[in-house]
Amino acid sequence: MAKSPAIADSPACQPPTQKHAHVIICLEKLREQSHLPPSKNRPSAAALYGAITAALRPLFSNMAHEKLFLAGVKWTKNQNIALHPGTEGGTAKFLAGHSKTIWSAIRPLLGVTEDCEPPAFDTDDKWHSVVFHGVPMPACRADTIKFFAQHRDLIEGWVTSPASQGTLREYSVLCRPGDLEKKQSIALRMSFSSEADADRLVKNGGYIFGAACRVSRYVPKTRSPSPTLHD
Repeated sequence: MAKSPAIADSPACQPPTQKHAHVIICLEKLREQSHLPPSKNRPSAAALYGAITAALRPLFSNMAHEKLFLAGVKWTKNQNIALHPGTEGGTAKFLAGHSKTIWSAIRPLLGVTEDCEPPAFDTDDKWHSVVFHGVPMPACRADTIKFFAQHRDLIEGWVTSPASQGTLREYSVLCRPGDLEKKQSIALRMSFSSEADADRLVKNGGYIFGAACRVSRYVPKTRSPSPTLHD
């Protein structure tokens, strides 16, 4: 009988060769901020798998069903965590949609304190990025980046609706921290899982803090400062 992909990280335990979108829990930011223990003390893939399936189990009437949605967990070479959906009905979108439940389950195993900002749950799906122009500054300009980092639910409420076909995947402040005091307004980059949602915003514009904002396609520059990311 073949081993479960959650038991070990050996090549024999890799997910099926057929391409399926998976979810990467991006731990780089937490690692840079020294919120993670040394690699030698990291929890095993089996421990992570057990914690995640236990957390997802209440979502199913049949306890065996979680295996259909999560085939296995694997540490990547970049020291991130890969979640591989089950081959029978599992989707990366489902797993990413329950990121709060999953993170709450594995955070204690990673030794991360509750007040740390949750990591991004990235998928293989193509993202569609736009830029909101003329976004009003928060009351304390010096804390602009911190404000947006701590208010993801607020941002999502402004840029998505019940009619949205996808989700907000990532957003970032397009401004160097040292330039914030000089700004009357800023630009926000927003990345969506749905092209239709991005198209709608480009066509109709959007609102941040109740202010109407022009929305354009995001065009990457060859040389630009790395924005502060919030997932």
